[in-house]
Amino acid sequence: MKLLPDSKQPFLSKTRIFSIIIFLFAILLPLVIVDDYFRYLLVITAINAVLVIGLDITLGYAGRINLAQAGFWGIGAYASAVASLNWGIPFWGGVVFAMILSAAMAFFIGYPSLKLAGHYFVIITFVFGIILTILFNNLLSITRGPMGLPGIPPVAIGHYQIINRVPYYYLTLFFILLVMIFKYKLINSRLGRALIAIREGEALAESIGINTHKYKIFAFTISAAIAGIAGALYAHFLSYIGPSSFTFEQSMELFTMNLIGGAGTMAGPIIGTALLTVFAEVARNFSPALARIAFGLFLVLAIIFTPKGIMGLIEKVRNR
Repeated sequence: MKLLPDSKQPFLSKTRIFSIIIFLFAILLPLVIVDDYFRYLLVITAINAVLVIGLDITLGYAGRINLAQAGFWGIGAYASAVASLNWGIPFWGGVVFAMILSAAMAFFIGYPSLKLAGHYFVIITFVFGIILTILFNNLLSITRGPMGLPGIPPVAIGHYQIINRVPYYYLTLFFILLVMIFKYKLINSRLGRALIAIREGEALAESIGINTHKYKIFAFTISAAIAGIAGALYAHFLSYIGPSSFTFEQSMELFTMNLIGGAGTMAGPIIGTALLTVFAEVARNFSPALARIAFGLFLVLAIIFTPKGIMGLIEKVRNR
């Protein structure tokens, strides 16, 4: 059984040095790019990176396709927004509430559905994501439907409010770092090795005593909790959220970002997110339909030619 290539490497392996270089580049980027729109795009890219890192725990390591990640993102966004607007809970409490609510919904869906074969789980997450979009549009007393929730207060650290884009970008980088450290510790633990075993062969994993159902639920729940973090960051950054941001189409974009960058790697989700978020934004400025077509094309090409994504290509070049 093949484990994750870097699971037994020293901490400062080539892969992790590459990841550190990417992170240092990300720190310096807003100091070089002074255009306000591009700084906005940097924040959105960073929030998407949190989402895709969380998705990778289910897709890249447990080997299960989750098409409801945008729905869990929406649950986190609405949870944090409602907690702040209606109950006066600050951002940090809203993040915790968003994580708990998103994780609880994932457990509720995952417990029965992860007992089924893989393609049934894909269908269930697809349907659940659509149901969430319908709920976001129709729970008027909570979400205000298509009108959305405006006036979400900014993040506050003590008496300091983060209203500028560069400080908010660094706040989001802080959460990326936390999530990446958690992911690294998880994948290099006994639990992470169990997830990899399930990905490589569920029947074989069960034959050696691994409770595959329990570990798959854990991965799916953690993935949703991380999506909840991204939802809270998104809501307090824009100060407004609406149902149109959390659709199935967005889940497919996140899935494509994960696949293009390299599922089951540390740096792959960040690289794929950075490339495709910028591309999607540029394409939407020309035509929203063009952006959707391009994402579909990217997905097909990735499945055919680079199933291991950009990080897989880098690994091939390094081996040669």
